[in-house]
Amino acid sequence: MCLFPPWKYIIISTESGSSTEYPVGYSFIITPPDKKDGGFFHGVKIDITRLLIQFIIIGCSSICLILIDQKSND
Repeated sequence: MCLFPPWKYIIISTESGSSTEYPVGYSFIITPPDKKDGGFFHGVKIDITRLLIQFIIIGCSSICLILIDQKSND
């Protein structure tokens, strides 16, 4: 998950000054997704929220499997 994290584009509107972020997908940590051509594109960044959700799901699943395995060994 850390080698191929989720990324998102950041778009800043010059008219209102507001920013919009939307998911791009997964890409290798050293080579982020390409910048979008044209428009008001500002950059890309790692989608920390989605990455944390993935860590939580994997952590909870691992704990459940460990507990199930311990009960079956008793």
